[in-house]
Amino acid sequence: MATRDPGVSAASVLRAATLRPYWLVAFSGGKDSSVVVDLALRYMLDGCPGSRLGSCPRVLVVYSDTLLEPPPLRRYALGVVEALNRLAARSGIPLTAVAAQPAPGEDLAGMIARGYTPPSNRFRWCTKRWKLNPARRALLEWLGRRPRRGELAVITGVRAEESTLRAWRARPSSGRGCPAGSCFRIPWGEGYAPLLDWSAGDVWRYIDSRDPSWGSPHWRWLRALYSATGSLETLRMGCWACTLVKRDKAWPALAEAGLVPREAVEALKAWLAEWLYMSRVEPERYRERGGRYGYSKLKPEARLRLLRGLEDLARGPAACVLEPLRGRISEALAAVERGEPLPLEHQLRG
Repeated sequence: MATRDPGVSAASVLRAATLRPYWLVAFSGGKDSSVVVDLALRYMLDGCPGSRLGSCPRVLVVYSDTLLEPPPLRRYALGVVEALNRLAARSGIPLTAVAAQPAPGEDLAGMIARGYTPPSNRFRWCTKRWKLNPARRALLEWLGRRPRRGELAVITGVRAEESTLRAWRARPSSGRGCPAGSCFRIPWGEGYAPLLDWSAGDVWRYIDSRDPSWGSPHWRWLRALYSATGSLETLRMGCWACTLVKRDKAWPALAEAGLVPREAVEALKAWLAEWLYMSRVEPERYRERGGRYGYSKLKPEARLRLLRGLEDLARGPAACVLEPLRGRISEALAAVERGEPLPLEHQLRG
């Protein structure tokens, strides 16, 4: 029996994606998206063999910097972005890498200043504000216009093994299938997932068998980060403020490994618990009346309490985690104290 080679399937997906002249490669800093970036970069450095365009596409690698990621992972991701741009300048390949942050007033502090309650399955506003809108804004700025219908490929590190829902969505019979099943609904093109049928073991074998094509930071550091937390396969590192997971394992594991101060994690989780309590346990006390479920946004006094709590944490036990958000916390708090609304980014069209 022939041995399965996941690299062959990944290469065929990338060749199929060359139907589109522009690629947006989604990069989170994690192991899967790191491999996807490396695959795309190697394909370009090899001259894009088998390209249906006859040449390499123009590629934008977007790291969606929510300002809430684990500091070690964020440093690694920002280092990769810088290394990709240096390599592109040396080699002449048409690749640009950017770190896309939430618009002013749409980060965590800004949304608290607006009175937003924590994200939920009914109201999952965080993904749009902190990841999708920044990526779309970066795309429009890079291209200088809106993409035309069908000319964009979105390349992701989605793997069917990660969840039964993702595996189901990847099937064409689900009604949501797309090339390689990345399941993006975008008006300008299609989604592609080169790692769709890879296991976590496949990902680590790829990482352990070669150096990253961008050089430094080396992904030995990435393996060390996952290994230190005790999980190479199931651990998913994300925002410390996430309220959509039943039980966060990543941040406590980072604290246990000494990669993030334990007191910082405990303080941030306590702040998060207060936000949840105000919004869901005592809404009659902390939220304004109205809205679909009887209550609307947080009252101004609740917003002040939460923002002052964040400011105290940024000056104290959680300073290393909140450093990227520090200036935005101050701006949001000043706006609430003055009773002035923060400017809201215009709705992106397309």
